[in-house]
Amino acid sequence: MRMLYMINNFTRKLAILSMAIFLLFTSLTVARANNEPQQNQIVGSGASFPAPVYSKWATNFANKFKVLVNYQSIGSGGGVKQIKASLVDFGATDYALSDKELEENNLFQFPALAGSIVLAVNLRELNDKIVLDGPIIADIYMGKIVKWNDPRIKALNLGLELPDIYIAVLFRSDGSGTTYNFSKYLSEVSPEFNEKFGVGKTINFPVGLGGKGNEGVAAVLPRVYGSIGYMEYGYAKTMNMGVAALQNKYGNVVRPSEETFSLAIQSANWEGTLVPKVNNVDNEYAWPINALTYVVINRSNPKMALLKEFFRFGMLEQQEETRSLMYTPFTTERALEIFDNPYTFALAEKKAEPK
Repeated sequence: MRMLYMINNFTRKLAILSMAIFLLFTSLTVARANNEPQQNQIVGSGASFPAPVYSKWATNFANKFKVLVNYQSIGSGGGVKQIKASLVDFGATDYALSDKELEENNLFQFPALAGSIVLAVNLRELNDKIVLDGPIIADIYMGKIVKWNDPRIKALNLGLELPDIYIAVLFRSDGSGTTYNFSKYLSEVSPEFNEKFGVGKTINFPVGLGGKGNEGVAAVLPRVYGSIGYMEYGYAKTMNMGVAALQNKYGNVVRPSEETFSLAIQSANWEGTLVPKVNNVDNEYAWPINALTYVVINRSNPKMALLKEFFRFGMLEQQEETRSLMYTPFTTERALEIFDNPYTFALAEKKAEPK
């Protein structure tokens, strides 16, 4: 009994330590920023999806240029609200704003990197063996499939001894770009889900438990046997979670990897847009659930040159760092196309010209 108490106590301490490290990681420049001139800082907030990448870029940018970047992971909805209110230098969101919304608020946006959404599972020895498909995932999140040994799951996992336990469903409780992209995928693969729930930053799932941020879902899942939750792959990988393989629209079973993620982004149709469709792309080996994460900036921001330098540094010089965190950087050619696009920094610079 005493040994069990010691184990549980150690687990609690480890969880607290892990969360403390994460919070330090996503706001690593705050303490130093308070002692620096304001003009030598960049402040951003928003999506938890790219937070590990932006924090890594910030560390390396500060080391090279002595400019502090403070990024707060508060969710896409929070980031959009703060940039509209001019409370930050940039907002980050995993869903693109409409042209009307940008124009009304004097903003512009561009994609900074890509990531993939996975279904993390806690099934012990089956963690990296389980296979799911879109319609099954939709029915799990609609409460229609409630046990792991459901016949439809068994049919996709012949030879696996699936446990006769209830599925503990986890989802995002905050306004989330991850939820937006996940629900967009479910709406594409399940007409019933699309009709009942549609696409949104928050979804009123009829089953499950909500967690705030990718980090919130990632903190709960390892503690609940039989659980499933959607999150950005980097969070699942960092915490050594099991991740389900998925059957894509071609009927092929694909596993999460740098290769299957990159195929999805490369196969998207970018012609004439900065908001291409990256889910269920036309490539038989591509991962099916992906997202672009966007940076939103006010066209009148006096730190425009500094912001451009930071994102050029991250998108062009930090590609290997981005890959090491399990995200998908754009190719150098694609990144340069984004910076040269007349609707990004060039638009802001033109708007700033004296008349």
